[in-house]
Amino acid sequence: MIDLTCVRFDEIPALAGVEVVGDWFSVDIERTELFSVASYWTDNKKAFDSGLYPPGMVEGFHLVALLDHLSNAILRTDPASCTGWNYGLDGVRFITTVRAEDKIRLRLKVSEVRPKGPAYVLTFDCTVEHSNSERPAFVATWHVYWLRAGATFAGARS
Repeated sequence: MIDLTCVRFDEIPALAGVEVVGDWFSVDIERTELFSVASYWTDNKKAFDSGLYPPGMVEGFHLVALLDHLSNAILRTDPASCTGWNYGLDGVRFITTVRAEDKIRLRLKVSEVRPKGPAYVLTFDCTVEHSNSERPAFVATWHVYWLRAGATFAGARS
């Protein structure tokens, strides 16, 4: 049995088809303000009128940024044998508005594992569920590059 919170490099191929679900999570409203500053959203010269949005709404880019945090509790690598890198996102679609007090959780399915050089590219089908709706908050296809510890690829250091 694979410990999904400490996956060793040699266990990666066995992840194909695995589905995991995280715990319910609420975004802290104060952190949304920090995200706006950290992402330079507050510096946009032509910003949208924030009054157009529902009070406490969590912006879509912030929701996408939460994928790493939400997945970390349910599926991650063993740092002694491999490390993960973001490889890309496809098909991101926002479906249900999320407010800071709402509860969301990640349902993640490993739909593909394919070798690439000294590593594997894993494709995750992500559904972020919304506790107040039958419809999800958002969906995305997320690609990650899991590399053997100590190995390198172009642009990365060991």
